[in-house]
Amino acid sequence: MLNPRQQKVVQLISDFIRNPSGDSINYGTILLQAGYSETTSKKPHLVLKSKEVQTALLEELSDDSLDIQVKLQHAFLINQFGNLSVKAKAIDMYYKLTGKYQAEKVDVTQDREISEALEKIGKMLP
Repeated sequence: MLNPRQQKVVQLISDFIRNPSGDSINYGTILLQAGYSETTSKKPHLVLKSKEVQTALLEELSDDSLDIQVKLQHAFLINQFGNLSVKAKAIDMYYKLTGKYQAEKVDVTQDREISEALEKIGKMLP
């Protein structure tokens, strides 16, 4: 059974995932909005990793469960500070998925045409 603050956390996270604003989710801020102390907001895993909260989140988001679970885990990876290489990869993936940037595309056909032209010129010269 969730206490009122846990219920508020579940509702705020659910709202954020269903209606993303483009900003990354800040679990500390969510905990503060739900009525948790400043100290607890600096260690959001103490609340978010509880079985009750995780179960409630899965139930709340069960209609799009797999997609929502992936988004929730992705948001967690972006907002964690323990493993910065994972955080960087998660941010990179976010940008790719949202189309905020694209990897540089190389036009291979143009390079091939130039190579073929240079080869023909080389054959023509003594």
